[in-house]
Amino acid sequence: MGICFVGLLVSAIVLGGLYVLLTQVELVDYDETVTIYEDTYSEAENISIYYDVCFHNATFNVVDDPGFMIKINWKLTVLVEGAKGKNTNLQVTNSSYGRYVTIQILKENPSDVCALNKGDAEATVNITINSAYTLDIEALAGHGNINLTANNATFDNIYFHHGINCPGNNGIDITNSTVYEDLTCQVTTGNYWVRLDNVDVRGELLCTPASSGTLIEI
Repeated sequence: MGICFVGLLVSAIVLGGLYVLLTQVELVDYDETVTIYEDTYSEAENISIYYDVCFHNATFNVVDDPGFMIKINWKLTVLVEGAKGKNTNLQVTNSSYGRYVTIQILKENPSDVCALNKGDAEATVNITINSAYTLDIEALAGHGNINLTANNATFDNIYFHHGINCPGNNGIDITNSTVYEDLTCQVTTGNYWVRLDNVDVRGELLCTPASSGTLIEI
């Protein structure tokens, strides 16, 4: 696992006995990418993605024919010197059942609790997916936001959920696409924003609770 340090530089002046912070260069504790190429699963037509990690803001971006099946990048940016995050690294597993590929994006140690002090660091995950595949996305995130953008894509199911112990927001922006089964967006402690522009949802479209978000259908 590669570690990339972009150093931490702090400048200060003294005014009336008080230190005034002028500049701070962020420190990147890690910045890594896992890429799964189409050749790895040459018979694949469907991708099932399960996401459940700690303290990450995640973006699923479905794009047209990027030359790979899926690319997963994650980065931890430390904002306070000496801050450490537990369970902010990811484990990515993948397996194939002929036409069907399953990818799991999980916290580093599933049995351990999450530990990252608010404001000490920012963790992000960017998942880029080839729209040539039919997708089944189940995102059950830890503390953080989940976003999905897609154009000219096909989905089996989309299930975005933030539970009572996982505060965060859901964002979905899909254009010119088809969801063959259900699209579900649920929040317990956060908010959601869902925009569907020329999207054919053939199963159930469920965004709840109605008081916690906005659903726009064009």
